[in-house]
Amino acid sequence: MARITAEDTRHEFCKYLNAEGDALYFHAETRRDVGRYCCMRRTTRAVKNKQSKVIVVGGGIAGMTVAGAVANLGIDVTLVERDRRLGGHAANWACMATEECARCSACLVEDQISKISAHPGIEILLGARLGACQGEAGGFQVTLEPEPAADNLRPPRREWLLSEGRTVPCQAVVLATGCEPYNPSDSPLLGYGRFDGVSTTQDLDRILREDDLARFAPDGDTPLRVAFIQCVGSRDRKSGREYCSQFCCRTTIRLIQRLRYLRPAVEATVFYIDLQIMSKEFGMFYGRARDEVRFIRGVPAEVCPGETEGVLRVYSVAPGGDRTEAFEFDRVVLAVGLVPTDSHRSLAEVMGLDLNEFGFFAGAGPDALLTTSRPGVFLAGACSGPADIQGSRRQAMAVAGLLARQLDNDGRQQASSQLPLGGDVHVKERVG
Repeated sequence: MARITAEDTRHEFCKYLNAEGDALYFHAETRRDVGRYCCMRRTTRAVKNKQSKVIVVGGGIAGMTVAGAVANLGIDVTLVERDRRLGGHAANWACMATEECARCSACLVEDQISKISAHPGIEILLGARLGACQGEAGGFQVTLEPEPAADNLRPPRREWLLSEGRTVPCQAVVLATGCEPYNPSDSPLLGYGRFDGVSTTQDLDRILREDDLARFAPDGDTPLRVAFIQCVGSRDRKSGREYCSQFCCRTTIRLIQRLRYLRPAVEATVFYIDLQIMSKEFGMFYGRARDEVRFIRGVPAEVCPGETEGVLRVYSVAPGGDRTEAFEFDRVVLAVGLVPTDSHRSLAEVMGLDLNEFGFFAGAGPDALLTTSRPGVFLAGACSGPADIQGSRRQAMAVAGLLARQLDNDGRQQASSQLPLGGDVHVKERVG
């Protein structure tokens, strides 16, 4: 097995050679999962010599990553996406780079779309949904049905669009259906949809992606006071969403840095319950932001118009709940969390799976979050709980490894005479 050195961790991607000399590329952050699962002895050749097929449901970053990783191991993949485009919600995210990379990973989405679109081992079906799944691991019969278009988007390629139902045999199914942003209209006291100056981090991300920042912050030297309210739609016991959405704190810090880079007159204030700084690298970004951003610990209870036209007043409950403070801003941005998609419940019924208390797909156990109670069905990305792009990619690579190991075991049982004697993976070069 490859030995990863400290030098490897400084590069974005590592290039591996498997037992048959094929090059496999993995993001540096996934190297442990790859080393544990994908780069195992006797994996690739046994899988390649067997007619294998995996169906991946969901064309977001997790689904594309697991499809690409599995296809690179010589396993045929059918990628099913109900929308008429790939990328999921992450495809709407804007690059947050200033004078340096912000490690937001938005660029990885387009890269992944390009890779899987050209991969000969991946069949892409857009406008499709999973209608039924019969059989058991190693011998599933999956029924795919056309999904009515929710918009007027045309698929990148006409042949990708599923026009009629079909049944596809496969050995395993990966659910990577993701989740969706919380609708802040369900929290009317925060003013979304009622006051022009209230938007969401998703709205601001779209404005930056469309290069239309003048809609939010006119250019000039006049200070623009912007409030960011964290944990909107999550960390809320009353609504049954008492979980952290994992990415909101980092999204807010990156948006503020990007805003101030483009509009230095922006004065940002962040209202938070607690900040999730879960990596050393992002801790450095936060350390810089503390010198330029005001952080206020407290839960905003209401947003309403101020006494001056165009000004918004934010009422925040101080820690302990013993007093309320009022602040005035020109803009308010709600950092919305992630919630399960509407399709989770119906898909769980079709697949015979359980949902957890929050409505996400439940893993097989506390230490088996990527597998399910139905053998041969796996979970990748945010369908089992909120995750950012990098977290989704790590899960997807781990699932690819589990699939490789399962199909390799099946192949060894059916074709033990064809097993290679060796086949350790080794690092040939690193790609910066």
